[in-house]
Amino acid sequence: MEENLEKKLLDEKKSGWLDIDDERFGRIFDFCNGYMEFLNRSKTEREFAYNAKQLAEENGFVDINKVEKLNPGDKVYFVNREKSVYMAIIGKQKLENGLHIIGAHIDSPRLDLKPNPIYEDGELAYFNTHYYGGIKKYQWTTIPLAIHGVIVKSNGEKVEISSKAVQRSVLVKGIIEDYPDDAEVPLNNVKSNILKKIKEYLEHYENPEPKEIERPLPSQNFKECVDEWDNTYIDVELDLIFELIL
Repeated sequence: MEENLEKKLLDEKKSGWLDIDDERFGRIFDFCNGYMEFLNRSKTEREFAYNAKQLAEENGFVDINKVEKLNPGDKVYFVNREKSVYMAIIGKQKLENGLHIIGAHIDSPRLDLKPNPIYEDGELAYFNTHYYGGIKKYQWTTIPLAIHGVIVKSNGEKVEISSKAVQRSVLVKGIIEDYPDDAEVPLNNVKSNILKKIKEYLEHYENPEPKEIERPLPSQNFKECVDEWDNTYIDVELDLIFELIL
């Protein structure tokens, strides 16, 4: 009697994991790992929009601007100014019968520099910032920061370069540091072909460290002193080599 009463009155908590078999357990973790990997690649609105568009197309969604007529079951998406994404699955019933809406935002914790970020107070220079994602004002000094943005070439073409790759270039890194996260950074004095070569080098050495060249040089033939990829990279006109150095 007392045991039955205890079961009725007391809440017996039981872990939901106990009822999950190994196959479902694996699918859950595969989904979560993929979700975390997506978030790691989508730290800003532009990065999210780019990655969400790729993911949508991999799952059968089509750009609505390329669709002339919508039918039940069609999957379409629309990218708004490269900063937000709308996706829809067309239903079978009339719209007045209702629709299901799911809304989400990345809310990525970060510090943004304002368009005119530097100001002076008490003979000190300060950055004027605003922050997103519930970041605490004291947290940014205790964690490594990354730079995210968009480079715009002199001909108006946009070039996406990851924050890790940017760190390899003192020139590009120095320019981007003066702009807020997710900003379009103009490089008006850099020619298109030069920036393309810089981007190629930065992305190749985004993860592996460039091999340090031995000194003194082990051979008078420079091709014997560097890796095969570097040999191919510098196999260009001499004028282009000079512009890359400058």
